[in-house]
Amino acid sequence: MTLEQLEFLVAIQREGTISAAAQSLNISHPSISRSISNLEDELGVNLFIRSRSGTVITEQGTLILQSAKKILKEVENLRLIAGMESATRELLVKAFPLDSMFFVPEVISQLKEKHIRLTLNLSHANLSDILTDLKAQKIDFGLIALPRRERHLLGGDLKYRTLFKSRLMIACCGTSPLCNREILSIDELKNYPFVLHNDPIIINCIKDIFQNAVFPNVLTYSNDNALIKQLVIDDKALSIYTQQLGWRDPYVLSKQIKLLPFQCSDDRDCVDFLCVYNGKKQLSRAEQDLLHLLTECTRQQN
Repeated sequence: MTLEQLEFLVAIQREGTISAAAQSLNISHPSISRSISNLEDELGVNLFIRSRSGTVITEQGTLILQSAKKILKEVENLRLIAGMESATRELLVKAFPLDSMFFVPEVISQLKEKHIRLTLNLSHANLSDILTDLKAQKIDFGLIALPRRERHLLGGDLKYRTLFKSRLMIACCGTSPLCNREILSIDELKNYPFVLHNDPIIINCIKDIFQNAVFPNVLTYSNDNALIKQLVIDDKALSIYTQQLGWRDPYVLSKQIKLLPFQCSDDRDCVDFLCVYNGKKQLSRAEQDLLHLLTECTRQQN
């Protein structure tokens, strides 16, 4: 029996299926399934009832799960006693796009209630920079909206938890004639100038969306969100954001910016909001709590 097997057990119960647990831990389905089967053989009990609709924990599995959680908690306590975790801790988190992370204030508030001395350093960054920093273990977590067709970039040591799914939208001036349209076509969008985030992952995503048309006329590339939105408000250019921008952004709420869907084939406009971290390190109690709070605060989106 290993700590990894106990962590797998907890993950399956939390996510509801082996597939979802494997995805959240960024490991293969056969690996986690084989590990749990070995644990069942060692203990001589069935931990789960497996079916097409999901994975249901057995009565014996529930008792073992409770013990597994206690063991994992005690392991964290041992690390704390051994000095592996400082009483005062800083978590470094980078996000893209931060202005669409509507759940962040609630997560920070609840996390601080549990860990009073914890400092959460949250900043905006490019997708490419976030993934690079995670691989180099320069930051603890990345909160990202990743185009679904770019999921292959999360290989290697990176693990992730899927928070919810979303779609890309065209952002235009609130007084633009486009506002009268219910949905836009890729063909007509090529006639408008765009202001795009200066990030190779985003640029590659836009190229993928416009695969059968001319790449849009780019007025400028910028990583300054204020500048991007101002160019849209002034009707100088269109831009692309996730649909969540419309929930809290003051420019969208005041109708200075309008978000519109566009026709897109093969789900090229689909994005997934993810919490990504480096799987090489053992997560601290505060980091585990952050993952749990992110899952709970975004559960309504799934």
